[in-house]
Amino acid sequence: MDYEQQLIDRITKVLVQLNHLSTTDATALHEAFRESEVERFEEFLLDEDVVSKEDLLAALEIYYKLPAIDVVGILFEHNLIIKFPKEIMLSHGFIPYQQDGDILQVIAARPQDAELPEIISEYVSYETVFMVGIYRDICDAAKEFHDQALTLVEEDEDEERELLDALEEIIEEED
Repeated sequence: MDYEQQLIDRITKVLVQLNHLSTTDATALHEAFRESEVERFEEFLLDEDVVSKEDLLAALEIYYKLPAIDVVGILFEHNLIIKFPKEIMLSHGFIPYQQDGDILQVIAARPQDAELPEIISEYVSYETVFMVGIYRDICDAAKEFHDQALTLVEEDEDEERELLDALEEIIEEED
């Protein structure tokens, strides 16, 4: 059984244990997911309204034995996020959360991914501690941060251009 199938089976089992799914629903759910075009099981659960985000995070916390964090609404630290290319964060489903001394807390969709510590160590030399989050929310946060940063730069340039234009007008009027 591959990693993804184990993940599906174990998350389903946790959801049944938490009484968020019945055993009968779990079997039907596996079949429906196989027939869907959704790549990630967690996304399928949310898209199909099988469980709430809170229930899914609780199941992920139990499954991974790590704290689960809802990244929606978190203001991430600029100095941490700029250390990682957007494409790396998106392709591996992680975002740096907080730094405490030499320890970097990272929220990851697949925190047990054996490659993740090595990938992160290519960009920072902190000891890494993982938490779990929902992939699409992590990716949305990484995109929003990078897209917002680009927008802010453009707005700053626009404001600067407007000030220079106003200054030129004042100089022309004085001449």
